[in-house]
Amino acid sequence: MESLEDRITPAVTLLPPMIFDPGTAVRVDQPSYSVRGTLSAAATANTNVYVYRDTNQNGVFDAGRDTLAASGTIAKRSSSFAVATPHTQNANNQFFVQLKQGTNTSPAVKAPLITEDSRAPK
Repeated sequence: MESLEDRITPAVTLLPPMIFDPGTAVRVDQPSYSVRGTLSAAATANTNVYVYRDTNQNGVFDAGRDTLAASGTIAKRSSSFAVATPHTQNANNQFFVQLKQGTNTSPAVKAPLITEDSRAPK
């Protein structure tokens, strides 16, 4: 008997984005913050960026449970993005970023914590 070569093509997934802003946890006094990042390679087609709020505040991305906070599009041949993400006032705001291109989806990446603090100092 002769063995047949493997003809099953593995499913293609997108590599997760790299978030460069915020680079670390940050405290701000503003209603939104632009989460910025890059792709590992330029987009081969329009790619959508989704920013989800950690709705149940467990520090883990829960698909179908965490709510969509903002989204944007990365044009073909581009490799960076900036998505203005609205904050809950006077609270810690934890977000996850995910990419989607056609039927391919990247794993979600946890962004550094953004604390919105607009209370006047005492």
